[in-house]
Amino acid sequence: MAGGAGGDEIPFSLKVLEEEHEREVAEGMAKLAAKYHTALEKLRAEYTAAGDLDSLLAVRAELARISAERRSPAPPTEPGDPPATGSYKLAPAGATLTGRVSLDGELGLLVGWKGAGSAEWALAKVAPGDYLVTLDYHSGPFAGGKVAIDIGGDGRQFEITGSGMWDDPKSVEIGTFTVTAEPDRSLRLTLVEARTQGVMELRQVRLTPAGKQPPGGGG
Repeated sequence: MAGGAGGDEIPFSLKVLEEEHEREVAEGMAKLAAKYHTALEKLRAEYTAAGDLDSLLAVRAELARISAERRSPAPPTEPGDPPATGSYKLAPAGATLTGRVSLDGELGLLVGWKGAGSAEWALAKVAPGDYLVTLDYHSGPFAGGKVAIDIGGDGRQFEITGSGMWDDPKSVEIGTFTVTAEPDRSLRLTLVEARTQGVMELRQVRLTPAGKQPPGGGG
C-alpha cells in the first residue's frame, strides 16, 4: 500500500511482481473451480444413465452448493423501517452510485470497487443519534484496499484486508458516527485505493445505535 515518507511506499517493481502473482493465483483458482464443475457434470451424466439415484442426488447437491447463489445475503430492510434487530441496514439497491461501482442485481451486491467510484445512501429516515457503522462484505485473498466514509461531514478512511475465499462473509466495524437532524444527511463510501482484484463486494452497511450492539455483532 502506498504511504507517505519514511519507507512506507512499496517499490514499483515489487508492486508489479505482487500484482502478477495475484493474477496467476486467481487464474489458477478459477481453472481448478471450472475443472471441478466439469467433473461433477460428467458424474451427473454417468449416474443419470446408470440410474444410480443416490449418487445422482449427492452430485446434484454438490452442484447446487457451488453453483447456486455463491453469496446469499438476506434482503436488508431499508432505512426508516423499524430496526427490530437494533440496526438500520442500508441495502445496495438503495444507493446512488457513481463511477465504476455498480449493482449486481442477481447477487444483490455492490461490485466494481476497482476504480474511481462511490455509493451514497440518504439517511433522512434514520433517527438522529450516534451509531456504530459496520460494513458486511465479501473480499478474496488478493483483494482489499482503502475506502473513505463520510457522514455529515465526518470523513474517515479505513482499510479492507482481503482474506479467505470470496464466498466467505466478512464484516468490519468502522467506528461511531453522529447522524444529525439535517434533512439532507447521507452516508457516502468512496474508493481511495484498490488492489488488483478490487476492494470488496459490498453486501450492506449497518448503523447500530451506540451502546446497543448485540452479542457477536449481529447480522
